[in-house]
Parts: sequence; structure tokens; C-alpha cells
Amino acid sequence: MIIPAEKLSATAAALLGFGFMPQSATAMPYRIPHPVVASKSLIGTQSASSDWTSEIDEIRLLGEANYKRIQEISRLQYGWDGNKARPIPVSVINRTKDLLKLLPDGAKVFPTGRSTVQIEYHKDADNYFEIEISSKTYEIYSVMGDDEFEGNVLKKDIVNRVKQFLA
Repeated sequence: MIIPAEKLSATAAALLGFGFMPQSATAMPYRIPHPVVASKSLIGTQSASSDWTSEIDEIRLLGEANYKRIQEISRLQYGWDGNKARPIPVSVINRTKDLLKLLPDGAKVFPTGRSTVQIEYHKDADNYFEIEISSKTYEIYSVMGDDEFEGNVLKKDIVNRVKQFLA
């Protein structure tokens, strides 16, 4: 699916390297070479435009804020927390993106010093839902009124639990 540049928000356009001519009455889009795409070698039938299309699809599926946050988390270096935190592994980043694509809007995403990513939903002071994603497990901690739950769960169960929490 190709989305015309003029249909993108300013954030999505900037992330993908689009700019707009300010003097143009019709705001004609122009393409700025994207540093990530420009540095990729093209293999077989893969093209730069398919990379851009994939990136646009990912923004749409994750939401702009979560897309940007995941990009920031993926660039963290050793000691990012001011101590000895390691970068978040690519496997954790990919598992986080896959899960976020299934979850309802409103999630907040954070890196942890344990080389995991945490996704949170808050209703109020008494209702909290947290998912910690490691390279092998999904762990949930939730408080819904007087009910508290903590434990490992399967990916397929997380979506239903989040929906119940948000209902």
C-alpha cells in the first residue's frame, strides 16, 4: 500500500524523510534521502520504495508515538541509564513491536535496566496494567481495584487481558 506523502502527518513525514516546499501553494512533497534506507544494500527485488512502504505500514500499525519511542529504545547504548544498563536486544524490540501491533491504543512504552521493554496502561491510581517483554517471556503485573495478578502469560492471552482491563 502506498500512502501519498501529503496524507502523512508532519511527524510521520519527518520520520520517513519527507519534506514540503514551504512556498508551494499546494505543498508539493519532495523526498529527502532517508539515512537508514540509503545505507541499506538492495537485495534481489527489494527496493528503497518497498522499505519506505514498510516503514509507513509500521507507523500506522504501532501509532506514531510508539513507533518513535521504539526507534529511540532501539538506539540505546551501553550505560544508557547512567549505570550499567545494556542496550535492549533486537529480539526484545521485535517482540515488542509485534505485541504493540495487536494491543489497543493508549500504551506507554519504556525500556528497563533488565534489557526488557515495559508496556503500561493506566486508568487511575487503583487500576494499572504492565507487560514486561523479554527475549523469551511476557510477564504481566496488573492491579484492578482489589484484584492483583503477576505472572508469565502467553502472547495470545495478553490482548484479551488488556481489553478486559480497559473495559
